[in-house]
Amino acid sequence: MASHGTIHPIFSLTLSVIMSLWLIASCQSVTDENSEAVLTSVDTVSAPEIITAGKFKVNTLDTLPSPHIIALSEQTPPIETTADFYVTMQNFNTDEGLALSSINDSYKDRAGNIWFGTSGNGVSMYNGKSFTNYSSAHGLIHNLISTIAEDCNGNIWFGTYGGASRYNGIVFENFTTEQGLINNDVRKIFIDSKENIWLATESGVSRYNPAAEDSTNRLFINFTTEDGLIEGSIFDIIEDKNGFLWFGGAGGVSIYDPKAENEGENPFVDFSKQIGLQNEVVYTLLEDKEGIIWYGTDYFLGRYDPTMEELPKKAYTHFTVSDGLAGNFVISSLEDRDDNLWFGTKSGLSKYDKSNGSFLNFTTEQGLADNQIESITEDDSGSLWFSTYGGGINKYDGSSVVEYSNEQGLPGKAIYAITEDNKGTLWFAPLDGGLVAYRRNDKDNYKGSFTNYTAEQGFIENTAYTSVTDQDGNLWFGTASGLFKYDGNRFTIYTTEQGLPDNYINALRIDRNGNLWIGTFDGGVSKFDGKSFTNFSTDQGLVHKTVWNFLEDNNGIIWIATRGGLSRFDGQQFMNFTTAQGLPDNKLSTIMQDSKGNIITAGWGGGVSIIKKHNVERLAQSDVDQITTNIFEHFSTAEGLANDIVYNVLEDPEKNLIIGTSYGFTILREGISSDSGKIAKNSIEIYNEKTGYPIKDVSHIYSLFEDSRGIVWAGTGNKLVRFDYSEVKRSDKAPQMFIQRVKINNESVSWRTLDHLRIKDEETGLTDNVVQPYVIDELLTFGRQLNVSERDTMVNRFSAVQFDGVSPFTGIPQNLALPYSKNNISFDFIGVETARPHLVRYRYRLDNDAKEWSPVTDKATASFGNIFEGSYTFLVQARSPAGVWSEPLRYSFTVLPPWYRSLYAYLFYVLVFMGGVYSVHRVQKARTIRNEREKTQQRELQQARKIEKAYQKLKAARKKEMAQSKEIEVAYHKMEVAHKNLQSAQEQLVQQEKLASLGQLTAGIAHEIKNPLNFVNNFSEVSVELIEEAKEEIKNRNSNGKTESLEILNLLDTIKLNVSKIYEHGRRADSIVKSMLEHSRGGSGKMEPTPLNSLVKEFVNLAFHGMRARKNSIKVDIELNLDESVGEVPLIGEDFSRVIINLCNNAFDAMREKTGVSNNGTCKKAEAYSPKLTVRTKRDPQNVIIEIEDNGPGISDELRDKIMQPFFTTKKGTEGTGLGLSITCDIIKAHGGSMSLDSKPGKTVFKINIAR
Repeated sequence: MASHGTIHPIFSLTLSVIMSLWLIASCQSVTDENSEAVLTSVDTVSAPEIITAGKFKVNTLDTLPSPHIIALSEQTPPIETTADFYVTMQNFNTDEGLALSSINDSYKDRAGNIWFGTSGNGVSMYNGKSFTNYSSAHGLIHNLISTIAEDCNGNIWFGTYGGASRYNGIVFENFTTEQGLINNDVRKIFIDSKENIWLATESGVSRYNPAAEDSTNRLFINFTTEDGLIEGSIFDIIEDKNGFLWFGGAGGVSIYDPKAENEGENPFVDFSKQIGLQNEVVYTLLEDKEGIIWYGTDYFLGRYDPTMEELPKKAYTHFTVSDGLAGNFVISSLEDRDDNLWFGTKSGLSKYDKSNGSFLNFTTEQGLADNQIESITEDDSGSLWFSTYGGGINKYDGSSVVEYSNEQGLPGKAIYAITEDNKGTLWFAPLDGGLVAYRRNDKDNYKGSFTNYTAEQGFIENTAYTSVTDQDGNLWFGTASGLFKYDGNRFTIYTTEQGLPDNYINALRIDRNGNLWIGTFDGGVSKFDGKSFTNFSTDQGLVHKTVWNFLEDNNGIIWIATRGGLSRFDGQQFMNFTTAQGLPDNKLSTIMQDSKGNIITAGWGGGVSIIKKHNVERLAQSDVDQITTNIFEHFSTAEGLANDIVYNVLEDPEKNLIIGTSYGFTILREGISSDSGKIAKNSIEIYNEKTGYPIKDVSHIYSLFEDSRGIVWAGTGNKLVRFDYSEVKRSDKAPQMFIQRVKINNESVSWRTLDHLRIKDEETGLTDNVVQPYVIDELLTFGRQLNVSERDTMVNRFSAVQFDGVSPFTGIPQNLALPYSKNNISFDFIGVETARPHLVRYRYRLDNDAKEWSPVTDKATASFGNIFEGSYTFLVQARSPAGVWSEPLRYSFTVLPPWYRSLYAYLFYVLVFMGGVYSVHRVQKARTIRNEREKTQQRELQQARKIEKAYQKLKAARKKEMAQSKEIEVAYHKMEVAHKNLQSAQEQLVQQEKLASLGQLTAGIAHEIKNPLNFVNNFSEVSVELIEEAKEEIKNRNSNGKTESLEILNLLDTIKLNVSKIYEHGRRADSIVKSMLEHSRGGSGKMEPTPLNSLVKEFVNLAFHGMRARKNSIKVDIELNLDESVGEVPLIGEDFSRVIINLCNNAFDAMREKTGVSNNGTCKKAEAYSPKLTVRTKRDPQNVIIEIEDNGPGISDELRDKIMQPFFTTKKGTEGTGLGLSITCDIIKAHGGSMSLDSKPGKTVFKINIAR
């Protein structure tokens, strides 16, 4: 490669300053996401209002009518149904970019990517962001993929119906029977602990011998029945903990002993009978962590315990659907990191629990896209990927989220209230569905039974809005028609007749003394102690009569969340808070106290409000006059909350806060600190439909509930969701970072294509039948193979870009060096995270002078423009969903200086300077010698002149005296004549100046027409003379009686020639006049195909030389960027040339003004400014575009709309007519085009669009 340029020391300080400013500008374009969210607050407008509680109204049950009681024994028995479950698994199919929805195998590589082999369209690789697909067009030997594996060198192997393919990140190398493979139908590829590569086929097994690639030895060593291998197809291979290989297939199971092969014995032993196989086909093999061998057949699932080898009949066990298996045809298996065993069948998926020997089955009814599970793979986070035959892929995040709805047996609609009794039974209150008791299965937490209680069982109000369980195990339900108590045998109903202030019950809470606090819609609060109702509302000091929630804090204080604010009640007085005290909204929905002592409230707007522990303690002292700042801090969407409408807030056993909003859950890991006012951004997690979870919203305030096991239950939409945050799959590993694309000037580049053409004359070492690496790279980069023209265009555009090679898999250039004209670079990167990619965050920096990281962002791209020359290192990091940062990925590159700042340019500058100094020295020396000689001669002449003058003075003294008077008279007369001549000269100069411009045109016209007219006159005169001579000759001939006519004919020929000349030059004069007339009329109007680039180049140069010939010329750097694809364009050439000349002349005038050169050629001011004119042509599908750009002073907004008007000019005096741009616009419109103007200080661009 060519050597990289370096920066001269004279520019080092300038470079540092420019780089610092550039890096600051670059960072400002990145999405800003701080690493910490700061809780906000506002200054307190006023102190909390304290009201001494008024007299409460007490209603004793003994003095009022008895409550209505309905015994269950007297009613219709409740309906009990089996509770099934549904797991939302993210589905990937062709809509998401998967090559095909029928998958045969899947594999996770060492980088964390997951590969999926399809049944007919190649292979797909998923990195958490997108799918990359490979097929036979990329070099795969066949598109039906049966198996995938990765060897110790990172090569990915694919077993197909047509052979095996090995992909090294650059090219696919294929192996078939021609290379020694035993059969082309490869069913399984397995790499053992000794790094041997085994390929199981339809008719035996081949072992790959990598040492033979560079020798004459066999590339594959094949094993068949002759070596003891079972007959038929081999479908799976595993290695047990003792180093034995197990081969499963159509003939059962064979075990391979590597020691036997080394000793020259048959290495295979048929083990089918020992594990109870007869004629069954073994499709999958698995050894679990206890050393148990599991084998899936077409009739059952087998389990073999090697420790029971001495008791053969007890060593193996077979499982079928009668034992709970999803299906008898078992085709895939896996043991996950939690020791669960998974078996894929043609009828569904089974999870085996070793602790109790039970199966939990998943089918399409439980969330699978298809029941035929061909492959199971676990990613780095523990999420499982189920590959189906026809339904694509399902990603299973474990038991973190399970759904229940009508389809799973849950009665009713949206769940409005949830509670748990003292037996662990959950009670759900669905809208218009009565009450539902959910009793869980002891073996399976997902399943159980639903028992529905409606009006037929005594729950006469079919909707409960709130519920609670008291210390005695009684259940209480608040409805729109009163308070319901259920003791397991009967319903007791309390209404206003028994002392309630209102029948519409919104809130229920049991305090530490066993009292039931009741919040109503229109009657305030009632406290029920089992004997009487104590009622109070706004008249007693409550902030609002509509009550939504209660809290009893650690000090026994009751906090009441209402529709009009928050009330704190200590038994004696109310302390009320509204927006006047800093709440973002008065309409509150919930209030709770976390384990840190913070009190948290929220409502229907404004998000979450927090009273930190120290402020809670200050309020307990009731010293509100000492509170000078807002006691509330706020957490809303601005800080990371999913939505500002919040229904409830819970704290799980791990001290995480779970916030139920109208757009799913927001979880604050480890809650909110009681001291710091900040929340780490990586501790905020959102679970909703956008992030891949089936949590749409929370239906009601009491729809969010945490049971005694730490499981969160939520009514969301028309479903019930079971959310176990502890089961969310996470990886403690940092994501692996990769740069996926390097773009130059915002253009995608096939780096392998550039590399291929750079080394096309060298030996590539690839066979003719291998798809070339550059073709693969073009398919991956552009989605198709480029044609020759497109490839040549790309190569020409980036011919000055230097690099040493291209990295495998990523396809990015190594040791990249960019020319200064290509100093805009972009990076697309990814931190591989397949489980929760939406939670991956990035930061990056460009090392040179800047050392600060960019703000954290979810955007996986970074762009840097106008980079100064120098060496740079791009660093990027990824943060996992668990908050673990990866090590920085580094990519170094160089930006070369422009030619005028290169090392060779500086050497040239030094040589020129030294040559100039030397030349000046020689000239100055010669001038000094010449001046000294001239001074000596002058001194000698002066001596002689002085003597002569002295003599003449004496001689002429007398004469002068006599003639003095006469001389005075003559001098006066001459002065008068000179004055008159001066006046006349002034008048002539003015007239000449007025006729200067007209004279120039007239002189040109006269000169052009004068030449042909001279020819006409001269030849006419000669022709007349010749005619006279001819007459005389004829007369003489007649008089002499001669008949010869030779001389006459010669004269006539001469006359004819002269007349031809006369005609020719007459036509020329006529042509000149016609051309002048056509020029004045705007051309002939005939459109003809014209080479646009040639016309532009010719008349730009003509305008330039015309400007340079003037006395007020300036130096201008002209850059022509002419697109060769423009070709010929229909134009009126003589008209369109005016457009080019007019726009160029305007640009020259503007840049002359900026340089300070006046019309007389003098410089008014000096600035470091280099005029530059840039002319571009290019094409798009409809138009040809011409851009003429100058770096003059620009055109102000107030002049921009005027300059196209006729006779408007910005030039002084008579320097401009104001018609140039007006005529230019007319010509462009006549061509069916348009002209636009874009100008700012330091830049003006005229853009012409003409239809092709």
